[in-house]
Amino acid sequence: SALLSDELDEHFSNTSLSRLSANTLGIGIEDETSGKIEAFWNGFLERVEKAKIEIGIKKPANALKACFIYKAKDRFGTETDLLSQMDDLLKNSEKDTYCFENMKQGENQERSASSRMDMLDFITFDWDERNKELESRLRDLMEANRELNKLNWGTLNALARTIDAKSTWTAGHSGRVTQLALTVGRAMQLDEDRLTQLRRAALLHDIGKIAIPLSILDKPGKLTDDEYKTICEHPASGARILKPLESYREIIPIVRQHHEWFNGKGYPDHISGETITQGARILAVADVYDALTSDRPYRNGMSHDRAIDIILKGNGTQFDPKVVEAFLGGIDRHKHVS
Repeated sequence: SALLSDELDEHFSNTSLSRLSANTLGIGIEDETSGKIEAFWNGFLERVEKAKIEIGIKKPANALKACFIYKAKDRFGTETDLLSQMDDLLKNSEKDTYCFENMKQGENQERSASSRMDMLDFITFDWDERNKELESRLRDLMEANRELNKLNWGTLNALARTIDAKSTWTAGHSGRVTQLALTVGRAMQLDEDRLTQLRRAALLHDIGKIAIPLSILDKPGKLTDDEYKTICEHPASGARILKPLESYREIIPIVRQHHEWFNGKGYPDHISGETITQGARILAVADVYDALTSDRPYRNGMSHDRAIDIILKGNGTQFDPKVVEAFLGGIDRHKHVS
């Protein structure tokens, strides 16, 4: 059994091994072809024959036999039930499996049937216990995931506030943009996975501004060409910062593209139309609206109506018309998100 356990771990990734009786082992192997399993068994028999197994001064004879039971995941019914198959196999192999030479024929049959039922009862008990343990571990894992999820969002919110806190003029910007973007995403009937991606991207969309000097971010006058070029680098910088984080791989295009224009005149890659990822097209409208309605060192925040007029002027050029339509519908319901 020790040799078999080691060999199973070496050849298969998903197995379970149980002792069913004194000389019988039950092996469960998932997601493997019958050909591979039978080839493994034939090779195992050869290796056991060559193995040096000794008890005291004697080398015992090895008498190994296996029966195979298969169940397709997409098939149901008695004929594919594992316990039913085991019962049939044990019934058909009683003479070979149970040999009680000192018993009468009736006693042999009675003991054989009793042993068969004992074995099936053990299998059922063993599987039931395994399922209970699995359910318990699954509940623990789900609870851990919920706690990790809370920690994850807490960390993201803290990071977004850190980004915004670099300048007094951008305090709360990422949080407001996130709420606006989610309002638009729900109006466009995005599924929960895409809404989650959009939320993460919105919280981190300006992370590239960490690399921009405060003298540029807080400059009260018009930016020079070089300063404007530096500002335009923040989406690409943000994508580079997030690149090592595998779990954020899907939001990197949204962060990189949130300043692209629908007509291709944005930055940093000058892509256009639906080549721009949907999350970035949503974020573009939310980001501009919040920027327009917030105070900046070079101007006061605009009114809601004035900001809407500017977004409508950019409809089809700077912004995706479908996103603008969803945005206006969301804004009409909530009027102003702060």
